[in-house]
Amino acid sequence: MWQRQESDPTIAVAWIYCDRKEHDTLTPDNLTGCLLKQLVRQQLVRQQRRQQQYHDGESEPRFSKQVEELYQTYKGGHEIPALADILRALQSEISRFTKAYIVIDALDECMQDARTRVKFEDVLRVLRGAANIMATSCNGNAWGKSGTPRDTSVLEVRANDKVIQAYVEDSIARGLSKDQDVSEYIKEDAKVAKTIVNGVIARAQGL
Repeated sequence: MWQRQESDPTIAVAWIYCDRKEHDTLTPDNLTGCLLKQLVRQQLVRQQRRQQQYHDGESEPRFSKQVEELYQTYKGGHEIPALADILRALQSEISRFTKAYIVIDALDECMQDARTRVKFEDVLRVLRGAANIMATSCNGNAWGKSGTPRDTSVLEVRANDKVIQAYVEDSIARGLSKDQDVSEYIKEDAKVAKTIVNGVIARAQGL
């Protein structure tokens, strides 16, 4: 996707990585706003490229009307932008591209809180009509009780135990611990190393 976006600036690519350690910031407002910021930046880059290539000056607005309105409404910083306003602006920016791809890594991490899950599910359902969305999830059920949306393709990807074994053995060889003595002990004791490998494989369960 990045290669296509680099060669064709009319294609937009935005992404989110959800980390449970940042649970407090994984709000629907912040997640949607993150996507909007990326598309606004890409639109500016697209316009700059066009101007350099065709020398046609300001041939189109820098921002969509909805983005401009969002800025004017909240530029004082006294209020937090409403999710509905952010989503409306995001939809308007998506429409300025010929294609838009949204990638969400670890979607299930965004869905830990019930209220967050419901709101962000609604956002993604709205965007599905305008953008191509790909999401990864550890448990295969990131959408919670509402279930995976209709017309959504699901591909289960599981790591082979041999792949996990090779990865852990390589990590052991390179040193698992910052403590050199501990790392050397693990390397030299085959039984301990095997116990670690088997333990990781059992806990990973194909993830």
